[in-house]
Amino acid sequence: MMSKESLISVIIPCYNHARFLDKAICSVLAQSYSVTEIIVVDDGSSEDIKSITDNYSSVIYIRQNNQGLSAARNRGIQHSSGDYLVFLDADDWLYPQALEKNIGQFKKKPEAAFVSGAYKYFYEETNTYIIADKRISKNCYKDLLQINHIAMIATVLFKKWVFNEFLFDESLKNCEDYDIYLKITRKYQVHFHKEIIAVYRKHTSNMSANSFEMLKGALRVKTPKKVY
Repeated sequence: MMSKESLISVIIPCYNHARFLDKAICSVLAQSYSVTEIIVVDDGSSEDIKSITDNYSSVIYIRQNNQGLSAARNRGIQHSSGDYLVFLDADDWLYPQALEKNIGQFKKKPEAAFVSGAYKYFYEETNTYIIADKRISKNCYKDLLQINHIAMIATVLFKKWVFNEFLFDESLKNCEDYDIYLKITRKYQVHFHKEIIAVYRKHTSNMSANSFEMLKGALRVKTPKKVY
């Protein structure tokens, strides 16, 4: 049963995005839904991430040797205490009512394994915002096989129990979020809505900017390995 007191763990994996991290952390601290814990997983950065997290007494800092985004998220899951989980990339940020809006959506779909809202792109070079198109899917698994229409993982609020069954595939160098959406939606119900939850920062070092590698990753994810 969901209650106002349910703890939400916000996991922020970070690899050399120190210049963005303050904004990501502050966007969680500014939430209208304040029952949160923040876990920053430093994935072997050469930049001094800890000097930033030390400015926030409530932030849990974890450092590991560089193992990739999936491993950093899985490490955050292991250390989380929340009933719900959010994965916020260090270069992105949440709108102030993001968590309140998402957790409220479970009232409409209490059986859902996760809920997912909409987002905006922020283009750093031009200092402009564009609302990303949000598809409201009825056959979630089938639609996701065609395209990853969730796209931004920070728009997703997961129930913690999902990760007792599924974790991020650490063999994947990208599209690990797409992979886990497919695994979950193949077995469980989820819920989509059009409330804007987060901002996806577009800049020169985005992983998604390498379209060839992203295509390779997506094709690998879509190739069935086993039935879940």
